Amino acid sequence: MDIALSATAEDDLPPRVAAFVRRPLGGIRSGLREVEHRVVPRSQALSAALDYALEREAAIVPQTTWTEAPARDIVSLATEIQAAWILMGFHRPVFGADFRGGVVGEVLERVANLPINVGVVVKATRGPIERISAVIDHSSDGWAALDLATRVAQRRRCDLEVVWMPSVDSDDNSELDEMLGAVSMRVSQIDTILLERSVADLKQRDLSNLVVIGANLVAPLKFTDLITLHRCTVVVQGTSAGLVSKPMRAPAAAALLS
Repeated sequence: MDIALSATAEDDLPPRVAAFVRRPLGGIRSGLREVEHRVVPRSQALSAALDYALEREAAIVPQTTWTEAPARDIVSLATEIQAAWILMGFHRPVFGADFRGGVVGEVLERVANLPINVGVVVKATRGPIERISAVIDHSSDGWAALDLATRVAQRRRCDLEVVWMPSVDSDDNSELDEMLGAVSMRVSQIDTILLERSVADLKQRDLSNLVVIGANLVAPLKFTDLITLHRCTVVVQGTSAGLVSKPMRAPAAAALLS
């Protein structure tokens, strides 16, 4: 919720916050009657989201629905409302190399050829966010990670540092200049850190308590070693559909709770 609201510009549509409730199993008669009569399911997660938005005087579009296939229904809803982003929480106790498993993995597979970016939020934010670290390259994941990081930096009015991973076959920074030019209207000051794809070098960096990283860089950088209890990490899979190198608009974000 916090990331979704921070990534939504003032002229964007409010985020759609959807809670998907699994249909009750046999033996729960009252629950079965609710399903049969198409009664809207109750969701503690959505109630908490409404309270969160109310406390912050933020606008959201709440929705709750039954589901037998969460990943399918999440993508279906995002497609229906033409969402540019799906934000999901990672609920496993340990974030490892298998972050593409479960519902998260199914969603990532289903949107692979759709114009939808996905952000997987790992751990809650701790303390005030005065700076955002974006770990990117020139891939579609890198473009999406920069898009999300600059949205949040603009709305929160905080500093942004870009940790740049150059292409193996590139010996200049033209690709980075291209990407920074596309978001220059959002963030006036961007600190750039150039890496030579060195894992050791990245570990020595004092990254912020909010890090946005392209999903394709998690494994080669062994980024799971850098995730701590005091850092919120957003792993981003960018869409390859219609990827263009031009100033990015700010379409509505979708935060979906499952």
